Amino acid sequence: MFLPGRAFPFTRSIHICDHLKAATCRAIHATAAKMTVQRITMFKVANEGDIPAFAEQYSALEKNQQKNGKPYILSVNAHRPVDDPRTQGYNFLAHTTFSSLDDVKYYDEECEAHKNLKAFAKERVAGPPMAVMWETS
Repeated sequence: MFLPGRAFPFTRSIHICDHLKAATCRAIHATAAKMTVQRITMFKVANEGDIPAFAEQYSALEKNQQKNGKPYILSVNAHRPVDDPRTQGYNFLAHTTFSSLDDVKYYDEECEAHKNLKAFAKERVAGPPMAVMWETS
């Protein structure tokens, strides 16, 4: 019986695969190995008239992105958010999906297509963009 203030009565850690058939366990681990990194980048575009050009820049990024001569970004979607006071002035956002954090690092530091996008955006945004990432399976 568990009593408040006393340690849990477990004597060893339990792994989910201890209680599953081997094939099910392999499937769980294969799914976990296919984790992706999702990234939302939000911009405060200074001139609303530049927003269509931002969308075009993201289309170009999707077409031109390469790492080792091959496309590496799994998906790119760029949109205007729904008009809502909770957007706090962010009026353009991009959702990108990567295979790994290494691909995100490459995107941020070496990707020529992303460098072109950043050069375009530099004079057209009010302040730095907000970027949030998370891993999914």
